[in-house]
Amino acid sequence: MLRGKCRNCKKSINLQYLIVELLSIFSFVTIYHFFGLTVTSLLLLILSIFFIIIFFIDLKHYIIPNELTFPLMAIGFAKSFDPNLNQTIFPNYINSLLGGFFGYSIIWLIIFFYKKVRNKEGMGLGDAKLMAVVGFWF
Repeated sequence: MLRGKCRNCKKSINLQYLIVELLSIFSFVTIYHFFGLTVTSLLLLILSIFFIIIFFIDLKHYIIPNELTFPLMAIGFAKSFDPNLNQTIFPNYINSLLGGFFGYSIIWLIIFFYKKVRNKEGMGLGDAKLMAVVGFWF
């Protein structure tokens, strides 16, 4: 209805915003379709929206902010203490802790060896923290 322009200043709205909205809708509908209205759905919705935000920030600025990864690590570890969650998707707290540790360590080792061999940085620690998030969650 607004023809891609801001209601107040009439400037064009970046296409990225539409893509973010469509991806969010698609992920929400998909998660709801498979898991219904459950705590598992809520957790996966939180994770998906954070990942969409991280993707677009990293795409534009080549950084993965700690303000996004640290809360995801905390949520991923905290949810592992709930025995009522879907155990086929989410690990218990021991496996969650191991997953976070190994996720971070594997990427950190790749970064370390690449820097030693090539004498330049290949990727940053944000990628290691993001892999720790995946380890804590799954």
